[in-house]
Amino acid sequence: MAFIRLADDLIFQDDNPKTKPLMVSLFTAEMRKTQFPTLKIAPLKSPFAKSQYTLMKTNIAAIDEVYRIHAPNPSAGMLFTPYIIGLLKTNPNVYLELNDNALIYHEHTLISPDKLEDFRFRAMQILSEFETIMSQLEQKQPAAPTTTPPSQTPSNAEQRAQAMLQSFATTRRSVSATPTNSWRWIWFFVVGALFLAITFLSWFALHNWVGR
Repeated sequence: MAFIRLADDLIFQDDNPKTKPLMVSLFTAEMRKTQFPTLKIAPLKSPFAKSQYTLMKTNIAAIDEVYRIHAPNPSAGMLFTPYIIGLLKTNPNVYLELNDNALIYHEHTLISPDKLEDFRFRAMQILSEFETIMSQLEQKQPAAPTTTPPSQTPSNAEQRAQAMLQSFATTRRSVSATPTNSWRWIWFFVVGALFLAITFLSWFALHNWVGR
């Protein structure tokens, strides 16, 4: 984990100076290595409910009737652990956003000092749930080959180039083998024809010229 922040913030919903900003207690976290699937959860009536990403459903009425959930990839569904589902079913004001290595969480309100620790605990629990899932997925991935040092591991472009070169070399071998085999068979045919011709001439001379 790189850092976490817990702070009160004013969120301006548009450029109109007369629009009253929304004051919220905001929890944010940024990870050093962990990458999250993109996900956005907001209440239906939230000013932040709109998104460019695909709308998805959980098929849980208590959640789908209260929240709009957006994700560009269905893989985000793996983040809905029992804790996350329970939180969304019992708290109708959750705003949660995951983007790349960052997490943003608030509850559309300013948390009073006496409840701030509970708010922080909920946010840290969410972060812990997501970290655990991503860690488990990472452990299931196949290990990298040990024959090539990390500093010498070829890039995708290099791998594609190597594959193209190997394909080209294979094609050249196949093409060059064809004429070689063809000439070999032609040579065998010519030698065989000459052998038959000599045999025939010998037979003809023996029966027609000798003794006359």
